[in-house]
Amino acid sequence: MSTLSQELSEEGLLQARQFLRSLQTRVVAEAGASQTAPTTSVLDATLARLKLRGNFEPTDDPTRVLRGGIDFDLMLESERITRAEEIIRRVDPGPCEDPVYLEMLAYQAASIELGLPTDARGQRVNPGWSKFLLGTIHSTELNAFAHRFNSHGYVVVALFSALIEFVYQAAKALVAAQHPVRAADPRFSVSTDSNPEHVAARLYLNQEPIERLYRTLEAYFYRGYPRAYWNESVPAELVLPLTHLIGMAERWIVAHEYGHGFAVGCDWNRGLVKNPKRAEECFADDNATILCAWSAEKLDSLPPYYALIGGTFALACLDVFERGLSIVRHGTEHVGMGDDAHPANKDRALNIFDFYNTTFGVQSYLHPPEVTRPAALAPDDDRIAAEAAIAEGRRLVFEYPNALFKIWVHVRERLLQDFKAKRALHSMWS
Repeated sequence: MSTLSQELSEEGLLQARQFLRSLQTRVVAEAGASQTAPTTSVLDATLARLKLRGNFEPTDDPTRVLRGGIDFDLMLESERITRAEEIIRRVDPGPCEDPVYLEMLAYQAASIELGLPTDARGQRVNPGWSKFLLGTIHSTELNAFAHRFNSHGYVVVALFSALIEFVYQAAKALVAAQHPVRAADPRFSVSTDSNPEHVAARLYLNQEPIERLYRTLEAYFYRGYPRAYWNESVPAELVLPLTHLIGMAERWIVAHEYGHGFAVGCDWNRGLVKNPKRAEECFADDNATILCAWSAEKLDSLPPYYALIGGTFALACLDVFERGLSIVRHGTEHVGMGDDAHPANKDRALNIFDFYNTTFGVQSYLHPPEVTRPAALAPDDDRIAAEAAIAEGRRLVFEYPNALFKIWVHVRERLLQDFKAKRALHSMWS
């Protein structure tokens, strides 16, 4: 494995761990929650959950295994679990860490790390993964961040629990609206239809997705946290599509924050960028796009467009939240335009699509090349075919976000009724 990272000290690791633990403890204290000592080590609890991923079912091919109905390469999946364990042990989680969330995110971080191609010597490229410490913050804010330590090089990446919960509930609403059914093709266990018009039609027959998205936003705006459902069991037909969708969304968010970690030392004012203040955010999005596209195909046997859906869907979730907050505060649906450091969510989603085309080429939505290539800089041999490929890619990549907005149309009306009824918001929105 190549060693492109700077030398990392034990003292720096301890400082990064302490930074994360202190922040987790402070947020819990500020929320007024009582902190009780866990009955078992958080590290042990997290690793115990990870160990369950090794409960494989054999197949006729000794190199392939099943878990939860999903097919994996045995060697690669075993390596991914091992890498996730290394990530968890590096963090050495403190008492305010959530072992459920940490295990899920460590698995996605391991996916990112193992997705990179090999170099000329056959060794997997390593841009310095060991400098990242991953954790979660139990906070009501829809946010994630990367904190870089210039003194020793470590980067703490943290996702807020409200963000994880909201994206998960939105994913459950969307997958239910797709109406998964057992596939007629024996190669697939479940068939879904993500066409936005199909989703819109199904909502008149099954309003549970509307209810779920509304209740989640209602809980957030009026009770202070986006959780309206507890201890649910996921219907069997939803498990597979939900696993893929939420996994890709979480992976894209983690990879985005890793991008901020890789951006240390960049002087965007000296680069050929349109807006230096927003350049790092676009760089982080681009980083997530490449890492997720590679890892989805290599480790999960998913086409690259599905990895891009992880990013466009996560951004659509943020857009739905912002639109909802505008309605319950002001009675009008305001589409956010971003801020000094962040482009608008729609612009970021479009950039994911455009950057992928530039990097991998417009014909590669099913099988990206092993190395990036400036396909957009070379003339297309068949312009009509290229335009058709772009149109099909756009349909695939934006199908899930557009379907989510079909659910949002109904939720918007209910939130507007809440505003007209002068329903009091939770104090956090005052």
